[in-house]
Amino acid sequence: MKKALTIMLILCIAASVFAVGSVKVGGVFDHIHGKTVYFEDKTYGSKVNYKTFGFGFDVSGKYDVADNLAVWADFNMTFGKNLALKYDGTNSWLTLNDLVAMAKHNLPEGSKVEVTAYNLSASAGVAVKLPVASNVDVAVGGGVFFNRVFAKVAGSVPENTNATHHYESQTLKYINLGITAYADATYKFTENIGVSVTVMPRLGIYNIAKHSHVWDKESPKEYKANGFSLSFSTPVAVGVSYSF
Repeated sequence: MKKALTIMLILCIAASVFAVGSVKVGGVFDHIHGKTVYFEDKTYGSKVNYKTFGFGFDVSGKYDVADNLAVWADFNMTFGKNLALKYDGTNSWLTLNDLVAMAKHNLPEGSKVEVTAYNLSASAGVAVKLPVASNVDVAVGGGVFFNRVFAKVAGSVPENTNATHHYESQTLKYINLGITAYADATYKFTENIGVSVTVMPRLGIYNIAKHSHVWDKESPKEYKANGFSLSFSTPVAVGVSYSF
């Protein structure tokens, strides 16, 4: 969360420094569908498909470098405990709720299981500004992006429990790098203030994945998979913009 707030602050400061530009803050919806390559030594025996979606917040900045050309940057963070996994060769999806049920089954009675899940996304690129109307700004273009899917299911064992070998936690991390399209439309109520809609269809090309399992504190295990693999996502952000 601290990293997210830092990026938001940097974007806002950067937009305010330039004489001509805009900054937008608002909400966002994003969905992510991806697939890993084989894990190292084919630990799981297959690749892993994953999907998730969520709502969150978005902050972006745009700087005019010419009358019809701008550079832009965007950051968003979404929340949702709906990450689902599917292994090659299977037909069913394994959800975070399933992982919670497995943890409760393996932990002693009275244990607590908590879920943390969020997605981070950042992108930047260039856009061409299109003449539409005096109170409407439209820009289309493209750039590069990265997104990070994170989920953790963690069990907390009561202090008076003598169990020494059982499920403790499981962490799932997926990072996608790729290219993005960019379309932004802003309707201005005044010379400086307006409402903006931004759509960014994305194609991920490279994937970095890591699963961390801890069955007991003495034997944590990590499984990694890095390589070229496709992913798809489309953040849609709506917010209030301020033009400098």
